[in-house]
Amino acid sequence: MINYKLFTIILLFSFGCNVNSANASMQQDEQYSKAIIDFFNDAERFISFYDDSLGWKKDFTFKEIEDLAIKYYNVIYRYSIDYYFYFKKLHKQWEEEVINNDYKIINKKPAVKLRIIREKLSEYYPSAFTDLLQVPYLFRIKVIRFDESTYYLKNLNSNIRQTDMVVKIEDIIKGKEYFKINDTLKVSFFGIWFHGATEEQYFKVDSTYFLPVNFFRIENKNTFQYRIHMLPDFNFAIYPIINEIVHTPKDFFGTGEQIKWEEFNIFMKNIYVIQ
Repeated sequence: MINYKLFTIILLFSFGCNVNSANASMQQDEQYSKAIIDFFNDAERFISFYDDSLGWKKDFTFKEIEDLAIKYYNVIYRYSIDYYFYFKKLHKQWEEEVINNDYKIINKKPAVKLRIIREKLSEYYPSAFTDLLQVPYLFRIKVIRFDESTYYLKNLNSNIRQTDMVVKIEDIIKGKEYFKINDTLKVSFFGIWFHGATEEQYFKVDSTYFLPVNFFRIENKNTFQYRIHMLPDFNFAIYPIINEIVHTPKDFFGTGEQIKWEEFNIFMKNIYVIQ
């Protein structure tokens, strides 16, 4: 039996990048925006005050926390693809460091550092903030149709059927700089992601949903797909809008489990979107 959680991790994160020297690394950094480099430099500065045993050794001002949150938000929202490749680069450097030190881990993995930082940010912001921080787009969509394609999963040496859900964007909470209302978009996912879902927790043609959307299968700046982004509320990204009422079981967003779309729209923009 496939461990679907492990499968998803393998599928969404495939790290690898060649860095041959400090000079080569500096040259590579030139292709990334200043915002990306500034964010990761700030993240490194923050994490230098953290100890696994002692916890945080510095009392940050709210201004420091706010500045980091804004930078984190912007690199995900405005530079998602660059962020992805720069993060891969840092991960590769970490792997090489471990190998060069006889497989002794002397520094935290980049993903772990960011997790610790998100936990710190969550002390100052609503509980869902750091999860939505990592989601570049939040839409109201209507499902038009389902297509299918085949994806070769190199890690498992097998083909898997991919569902490509074609949707029409009916409203935009986050992403108005990149999309317009009435745009059509292909948002992909794998059936295995819905392991354990109930019959109601599936998308249906001609139905309307609030939908978090992220990037998927990134090859380069111009070659990528979009995917549904599942949040840690076990709703499988299924938030139906029925008679203009948004249904958010377990109230992950702090709006109540049922709320009018216009109220939900305003609340989400005020709490989770940084202008």
